[in-house]
Amino acid sequence: MDLPEDTEEAGAGGEVLKRLGTSRESAARLGRKAAEAEQAIGIHGVSTTAGIPTAPASAASRADVEKRFRVHDTPSRADPLHRTVELPKPVTQEVADLFNRLFGRS
Repeated sequence: MDLPEDTEEAGAGGEVLKRLGTSRESAARLGRKAAEAEQAIGIHGVSTTAGIPTAPASAASRADVEKRFRVHDTPSRADPLHRTVELPKPVTQEVADLFNRLFGRS
């Protein structure tokens, strides 16, 4: 999948979120990753970046993601454009299916 080179190419100048990997993620994996994030930063969610990904990644416009999930700006020293997509507890199959559809993962 071709990804935008910067954050200004989604729709009318909106941010593009990229999540490393291109394969479908299970509800169990998303739930596990969200729980790990909650322990580390206090947000039950999964990592994305608005920057250039370091490996193959799937992408979704932030505006589309925010129609269904809250997106937090969670910059780090390693990734100043890090974003966390907050997921509900528990992460159900319905939530995983929606997340995978948004990020174009089949």
